Amino acid sequence: RGVYRRREGDASSQGSYPSGPSKEHVRLNGDLAHARGVDALLAIVDARGDEMNAVNVATAVNSLWKQAKREARDIARDERRDPRQGHRRGETRFGESVWPVGLGTQDWEAARDRVGTKLSHDPRLPKLLRLVREKGDELHARAVSGVMHSLGVLRADLRALPVGRWTARFEKSFTAKLAGALSSRVEATAAEMNAQEVAIAYNACAKYDALGERLTPDAWLALALAASKQSSGFTPQGLAMTLNALSKTPAMEATAAAAVPQRGWEALARAVVSAFPAATWRPNDDGDMQSVAVIFNALAKLDHAALAIAGEDGWRVLVAAAVTCARTRTARNELGFNGQALAMVLNAFANCHAASSELATVEGGWSALRDNFVAAAPRDTRAQGACMILNASWKLIKEHGFETSAEFRRAAADFAARIAEDVPPKTTGLLVNSLAKLKDVAAEVTPEGWRRIAACVHRAYASVGDANFERDREKIRDLHRGDERGSFAERFADSGFEVGQFDGDELTATFQSVCACDPLVDALGDDTWRVISAAVADFARTGAMSPDSVFATTASYNALQKRAPRAFAAADACNVWEPLATCALSRLDDMNPIFVIQTLDAAKKLPELREALDKVGGSVSGWARLAERLGETAGELDAVNAVNAISALGWMPFLAVEMSDKGWNTVLDRLRTHETVLTDRRLSLEAAMLHGHDVSGAAASAAAETKYAEKSVSGLHLIQSHEGYDSYGKAVREKIAECIERIEGKMDDETRAKVHKRFEKLSR
Repeated sequence: RGVYRRREGDASSQGSYPSGPSKEHVRLNGDLAHARGVDALLAIVDARGDEMNAVNVATAVNSLWKQAKREARDIARDERRDPRQGHRRGETRFGESVWPVGLGTQDWEAARDRVGTKLSHDPRLPKLLRLVREKGDELHARAVSGVMHSLGVLRADLRALPVGRWTARFEKSFTAKLAGALSSRVEATAAEMNAQEVAIAYNACAKYDALGERLTPDAWLALALAASKQSSGFTPQGLAMTLNALSKTPAMEATAAAAVPQRGWEALARAVVSAFPAATWRPNDDGDMQSVAVIFNALAKLDHAALAIAGEDGWRVLVAAAVTCARTRTARNELGFNGQALAMVLNAFANCHAASSELATVEGGWSALRDNFVAAAPRDTRAQGACMILNASWKLIKEHGFETSAEFRRAAADFAARIAEDVPPKTTGLLVNSLAKLKDVAAEVTPEGWRRIAACVHRAYASVGDANFERDREKIRDLHRGDERGSFAERFADSGFEVGQFDGDELTATFQSVCACDPLVDALGDDTWRVISAAVADFARTGAMSPDSVFATTASYNALQKRAPRAFAAADACNVWEPLATCALSRLDDMNPIFVIQTLDAAKKLPELREALDKVGGSVSGWARLAERLGETAGELDAVNAVNAISALGWMPFLAVEMSDKGWNTVLDRLRTHETVLTDRRLSLEAAMLHGHDVSGAAASAAAETKYAEKSVSGLHLIQSHEGYDSYGKAVREKIAECIERIEGKMDDETRAKVHKRFEKLSR
């Protein structure tokens, strides 16, 4: 009876009942397994909970999620408006129906939320959960994985956990106790689990992350050893569930993945290679394709697993499987991966050089994935996956020179415009950054498409309130404490902060992407510039801007200087500059060399920022603090940024006058280190390309070949023209003169003439 039959001759799997359960428990198990509906099941738990043994509890939890999903399915079918609305029919994820066959996405999700909310607030649910905790130490191997799986479904698929009546503090305490009870049983029974049960246990922790984060190291080690032992028995689906769980969150990587020994990774790698024999493997259904996608996505995140795969020649096998999937038509005559799976595969290729390099060797490999996207784009409407596809595509195109087809460009442009209305704030930057990088795709976006994307940007910034910056405040507090305390989910549970919220770092990174996308800059109206500026100013006034956010904001306004006067009018109206300058100075000690140079470069070009830095320095001049930090970090600058440092010092005498002799020596010595790059046309061109400068076309390429030699010597000449130059010290002045002589001495006559022409122009 029920779902957890004991194994013949296996005493350990029978828990505390070596001679078998009583007839009463068998009968109770049957009642639980055959209860019709959530209410009937919970009524049995409420009335007879004191009589239940561990097997009864496991059956009750397993039956509960099945009954709840069945009720949601029935509600959705009764109330659906259009059976063709929404997602593809019957798509699966990790072997479970995401929503039942034939139902629209919105119908199913609304019904699921309705059932899940009702269940979450049912006073009988906590009683069942307490029984799980109390009877956990009697569960056998199959029941342990089954109970964990049931809790994961209740949490992730039905949103019934945490219990609606529980406070965040109580829920945290209860989850810790529940994890403790299950940890002890995992330790005791993992060695008896088969491959399917191991995979289910791992997958449960991916679904119920608060539970997974609290399993003990010994429990994770026991599961890891079981996975290694049972690796030959894993199906593709089981491998997908296991590897997905190990890579699901940073917390899971730090606990579950860290517990896997090297021989465990090697065993899993061999299992992956065996599951997809390159010469003969073909996907049987959507589930097989989904498994390939999930495995790819996980391996791109797990360094030890990726190394083990490489050792087994596994990337060749997996790339062949992915390309085969992309070329295969499903039973519905649809080509290749669905949108979600394609997003995972392309994202994995973009983040794993070994995989993408293998793809580049496969004849027709990229074109198969490209054609898969063209086929999937019209039928897939999920915004996050779409943004991942576009983001991964530009990375692969940049790294390997993959070409886009006309069909790809049109499909991607239409796709971006169509999904814009559904893109959440947190994903807006991904969409915009992709279009900024895929310029040939952006060129295909219609004016109406840009209007929709501009409206998406407006919504993202208009949604910002003070609560969005709480995570940024916590990051700064951690930075000052020098520690990391648990997961974000733990730290913000009491304040009601939503972990997936559009925080300040994402807000400023999205702003940087917006400013890099020329057609979008042109499409934004005055109202949108005002909401962007207001959000940036509010963030700056919190004092919680990270070095990354200061960098992104200054870089954004730098990029807009000559292109968007409306953006500067909005920034002035919202008083962006002084709070931004205050944050820049307060984060100086945490800035890396590139961020320091970017701040100085922005100050050089933006009079509004210069004026603000003059005002907010306090007892120690802001320029003195910037000069000190430049001297401290200049020794790590590459050629381009060493030139930018000299240029900033040349253009801003008030910065140069604050430099110490030690700081001057550091900057000038670093410039001398890179003299070969500055005076070699080929190396200068490579440096420009490395920094993302557009060198396409003969004129741009020729300019880049001599740009840094011209800029460095012109900057040094500007420094020599400062009114207070004599105060810089004899040794510094001699070193500057030596730098000019050496660099000019290595120039050809044409470049030397350009330098003098540039300096004369600057002097005027």
